[in-house]
Amino acid sequence: MLLSNVRLIPLPGITAYVFALGIFCFTGSALAGVDSSEDELEIDQLMSLSLDELLSINVIVASKRLQSAADAPGIVTSYSQADIGRLGYYTLADLANITPGYSTYSIFGEKVFETRGEKAASFENNKHLLMIDGIPINHGRANKAHTEEELPLFFAERVEFLRGPGSSLYGVSAFYGVINIVSADLHENGMFIENKVTFGNQDGDQRVMSNMIHRTDEGQLKVNGGYYKKSASKDYVGTENTERQRYWDDQESIFFNIQQRVDSGVLRGLSAGMILLYTEGGLGEFWEGVGGVSHELNELTWRTWVPYLKYETELAENWTYNGSLLSHSFITSTTVCFYLARHQLVARTNRTNFFDQKG
Repeated sequence: MLLSNVRLIPLPGITAYVFALGIFCFTGSALAGVDSSEDELEIDQLMSLSLDELLSINVIVASKRLQSAADAPGIVTSYSQADIGRLGYYTLADLANITPGYSTYSIFGEKVFETRGEKAASFENNKHLLMIDGIPINHGRANKAHTEEELPLFFAERVEFLRGPGSSLYGVSAFYGVINIVSADLHENGMFIENKVTFGNQDGDQRVMSNMIHRTDEGQLKVNGGYYKKSASKDYVGTENTERQRYWDDQESIFFNIQQRVDSGVLRGLSAGMILLYTEGGLGEFWEGVGGVSHELNELTWRTWVPYLKYETELAENWTYNGSLLSHSFITSTTVCFYLARHQLVARTNRTNFFDQKG
């Protein structure tokens, strides 16, 4: 069941985060969903594109700069906002399962990325680099990549899956692939607010997602948020159907993203923001394989909090500078903080199509 423009009473659980999300989540009118006639029009337009036009679809993840898919030095699958809405997939795990070369599998109550049969254990899901607008958001503990409801894709304008190693360009955790989420922008001055609320009868799924973008001549502010909760399925996973051998996959997740970008004056190109991902839930069948039992009290909590400054400017016609300063904190049983500075100087070159040259 899908509802739009609805006011909800905050759900029990991580109440403080829900209140923070509620500040903007249900204000104004909701513009969730896409009209079916528009969907059909987009499909017709897509089917009428030539091969050259299809290859001209832009991506960023292959080289850290916007370029056509044909020019990208890598194998990239890109999903647009319309694709995500049409599929009804709002987690990276769902998209990975339909992406060539990618998939996921479940272990210890979590979904883990898998690329061409290569994978890592649940707590070390660290072989894929995950970014939002070029900002790395892998969890601090062994660089675990987030795959589920703590990162709802309702805010995404585009999701890009790069297959194959990307460590020479991105460094740590880009061994098997890189995933970049490009958040939606406004291209004209004004304000846009959209909300989406869903309920499910299986395991009592509850999902809230909301976006707000405000753009002026001076800059742009965007705020994105999400809340998700489900009960444990309690399926029997042992050799005997006993209460000590059930599947505890309950989950409660929060996502919050805020970014302020400056588009004029001496600070043009500067962005400041904060990304929060929080999830807690059961360990699935964890103790079944260790001690022969599973228990409701076995839980795991992940929290990733990334405040950042980012600066991007065009130095010359074919040169762009991109730098960012991140402060990344995480929590398992203790809290650890570290700072990471990233700089990049990119040269843009013109494409030469050798197949079109005549001699």
